[in-house]
Amino acid sequence: MDTGFNFRWGYDFGYGSKKLVEASQLGYPSDRRSITASEGEFFAIGLSLISDSREFALDTGIGVKSATLCDSYYVGEGDNGWMDLLWPTCAQDTTLNVEFSRVPLDLIATYNGVPGLRLGAGVTYQLAPELSISAPLVNDKILFDNALGYIAEIGVGNPANRSDDGFVYLGLRYTWLTYRIKGVEAARANGIGLFIGFATR
Repeated sequence: MDTGFNFRWGYDFGYGSKKLVEASQLGYPSDRRSITASEGEFFAIGLSLISDSREFALDTGIGVKSATLCDSYYVGEGDNGWMDLLWPTCAQDTTLNVEFSRVPLDLIATYNGVPGLRLGAGVTYQLAPELSISAPLVNDKILFDNALGYIAEIGVGNPANRSDDGFVYLGLRYTWLTYRIKGVEAARANGIGLFIGFATR
């Protein structure tokens, strides 16, 4: 066995999971935005245990995942171009600020025997899921139980990028997870996501 390094950065979409909160953009009541239980930008970093054949690895990871909602946005007006459309930034004068944050711990077994392809499956344990709401008449936090879920992922990259130094790839993943409050089911958080990954081969 050898050891290596891995990271993933991406976004989980909210399609099919429970809607937690919804609000309108300031001045545009028809522009309604929401946060769902699976939604959020995530970043994870960790160590990998790599088999002698280099075809199998066990990736560990710790990271952060967060989704933000407010009633006013800078959309397409910042310096990041199309990135501002994917991840709107709240304006400083917003009166509503909602954030759903959690700390995922991941353990994913991967198969890397096919050039340019990376397959993985494993578990995620999300610590301290918290929905915080700040508004003129509301200032509250909803605390969820720590949650255990499952992840399946596939990644593709240019085989020429695969070397002893590492492999950069574009990944697609699906997460199965349910949030509970004091043991009572509160929100299903199954959802699909896209990410960019790097793994030491």
